[in-house]
Amino acid sequence: MTLGLGIDIGTSGVRTAVVNSARAVLSMARAPHLPQDPDHMDASLWWEAVKTCLGHQVEALRSAGIDPATIDRIAVDGTSGSMVLVDGNIDPVSPALMYNSKGFEAEAAVIDAVAPAGHITRGSNSALARAMRLRERAKAAPAHLLHQADFVAAKLTAHPGCSDHNNALKTGFDPETESWPDWIDAVFDAELLPEVLPVGTPFAPLSRAVADQFGLSREAVVCVGTTDSIAAFLGPPRWNRVWR
Repeated sequence: MTLGLGIDIGTSGVRTAVVNSARAVLSMARAPHLPQDPDHMDASLWWEAVKTCLGHQVEALRSAGIDPATIDRIAVDGTSGSMVLVDGNIDPVSPALMYNSKGFEAEAAVIDAVAPAGHITRGSNSALARAMRLRERAKAAPAHLLHQADFVAAKLTAHPGCSDHNNALKTGFDPETESWPDWIDAVFDAELLPEVLPVGTPFAPLSRAVADQFGLSREAVVCVGTTDSIAAFLGPPRWNRVWR
C-alpha cells in the first residue's frame, strides 16, 4: 500500500492528511502556529509548526498500525501571497509577509509604470509589491523568493526555488506563456523568482534528514503544491467538512 501526505498551512495552524489511492482519508493531524511578531514575521516558525504536525501525524499513523514509510507522495499548500526571501541554505534573510499585509503604495506605483493595465500585480496589496518590500528589508543577499508553500516544500526536500502556477500567478507569472513577464525585471530581481511547474508535478525527493527524523521513506517524492484556496476547491467536499 502506498499513501499520499498532504500538508495544509492555514492562517491559524498546520493540518495534515494521509490518503490512500482511493482518496480515502486514513489519518489526520493538527498543530497551531507558534506566536509571531506581526511586524517581523519569521518564516522559520512555519517550518517548526509543520514539523510538530508531522510528528503528530506519524504518531497517529503508527497508532493505527500504518507504517509512515509507506507514504510515497507529499504535497504542500499554503496561504496565497505569503512569502519570504531565503539564502541558498533556505534560511530566511528577510521577514515574511502574509497574504493580508497592506501598505505597499510606493511599490505599487513602480509596478503601475511598467505592468499592463489590469494586470494582477497592480495595486497596493499586490504580491509582487510585497516581494519588492521584502527585497528592501533583506538583511543579507537573497537567493530565492519563496511563497509559503514553496518554503515548506524546500525545507522538506533541501531543494529551493520551485513553485506552482497558482502561487506564482499573483506574483506575476503568466500561465498562458509559461513564463515570468519580460517587464518584471524592471521592478524585481528576476533571478530570485522560482521555477514554476504545474500543480502535482513531482520535483524532488524528500531529504534524507527529514525522512530519517520522521521515519518516512527516503524514496518519498515531494510534488508541486498549490494555494490553500485551490486545495480546498480540489479536495472532495467531505474533506472540507472534516477540516472545519
